[in-house]
Amino acid sequence: MRKLCLNFFFILLSLAITITPGLGYGKEPVKIRVGYLPATHDILFFIAQDKGYFKEEGLDVEAYAFRNSGEVLEAMKAGKLDMGIPGIAAPIAFIAKGAPFKMVGGAAWFSAGIVAKPERAHEFKSLKDFKGKTIATTRLATGDATWRWGLVQAGLDLKKDVVIKEFASPGDASAAVQAGHVDAAVLWQPHETIAEQRGLKIVKWVKEIYPHPCCRQVAHEDYIARHPEGVVAYLKGIIRAEAFFRDPKNKEEVVKIGQKWLRLDESVIRKAFVEIDPLLGEPRTSVGARLGVVEASKYVDMMLEIGYIDKEGAVRAKAALVPDYLIKAYKELGLAKTDAEAKRLAGAL
Repeated sequence: MRKLCLNFFFILLSLAITITPGLGYGKEPVKIRVGYLPATHDILFFIAQDKGYFKEEGLDVEAYAFRNSGEVLEAMKAGKLDMGIPGIAAPIAFIAKGAPFKMVGGAAWFSAGIVAKPERAHEFKSLKDFKGKTIATTRLATGDATWRWGLVQAGLDLKKDVVIKEFASPGDASAAVQAGHVDAAVLWQPHETIAEQRGLKIVKWVKEIYPHPCCRQVAHEDYIARHPEGVVAYLKGIIRAEAFFRDPKNKEEVVKIGQKWLRLDESVIRKAFVEIDPLLGEPRTSVGARLGVVEASKYVDMMLEIGYIDKEGAVRAKAALVPDYLIKAYKELGLAKTDAEAKRLAGAL
């Protein structure tokens, strides 16, 4: 029933956008530099850029690709980016240490997985089975932090019971499994699907550990202060992109946009975020503009529990969950008549 309601909502959104396009025309474009990962999580950004939604909302977007979330946020700290689309774990860690960032919207939810060689898949039936294993990860990736939290819940000591090797990219982590240097790897989409096509097996979805939020829309406080209207315009583009993504008649164009930005085979794109995975009951990548304040706050607590942040940092991270601009975006698009409706859509309640 919830999925039917969501589909009906996005059909209405598509109609509203068709009726009232070009909200940003006639104004001087506001420049915004955005860092993204070449991953299926960022399909809403790709769509918004390709379909001209950002331009129609009055933005001049410069897009820059990075290997991992940490690199995106380091570039933001250095003043080279105004916004980024990292996984949620990295901005929490950066903000906890004082980075001037705000999480203002969502991009994707729970798409990480763990891969191993097929002949060893039986060794990973439960989280306790990771004891004594060597696992490849990309530090501060959302799947990495969620997996570590799961091990702690299973009673494992992260320093004594498992060897964790950190790589700069999920591609490198996957290659380490192929080469036999590690027993398994924690990856994000589309890297699990790529690894699967290269002969590895997905032994566990991180969603099974905890159905966590993933990539968030993160804005630098300096940019927010200078261009609050730019943040709202950006989020309007993301919301419009979500409506396009969810419309069944656009499926083939979504695949083409994914191919263009990710430079992957069509089969990978389809399996990563178009087709329904039989085990998950939904696409392997779940996208959405919702910020999800409650879910994100829970994730902050999870990171505190595994020692990635301290208590003071957790307070800072929760205070950086700011749905105001997303709420305003929904209202300006005419999708919510009241603050309560807008807050519900933004995941602020």
